Amino acid sequence: MNETTPAALAPLVACGAFIRAFIFGAVGNKTNFSTMGAVSDVVNMGDWSRMRMWLLAIAVAILGANALALAGAIDLAKSIYIGACCAKPEKLLPFKTALFAAAMAA
Repeated sequence: MNETTPAALAPLVACGAFIRAFIFGAVGNKTNFSTMGAVSDVVNMGDWSRMRMWLLAIAVAILGANALALAGAIDLAKSIYIGACCAKPEKLLPFKTALFAAAMAA
């Protein structure tokens, strides 16, 4: 059987990341997805359409992070957004999940 090494997967992962980044950039550009723009629209014009889109992105990121953590695909305790400051990381799962999701949505 053919063993795959991380070095052999690196070009595939980089290509996949580029394609996903290109798609996200194109969609974000087409829909005017912007955190500052969403806040500005609410404050200056009272328009919540872009803010609802941004809040939906946060909700999807939170649900996705929780689903991946519950499935065992990721360990949120190892996230760089939490660090080693927490004595009992299992008690902070909702907090860690929210931070991870907010970072992924931004």
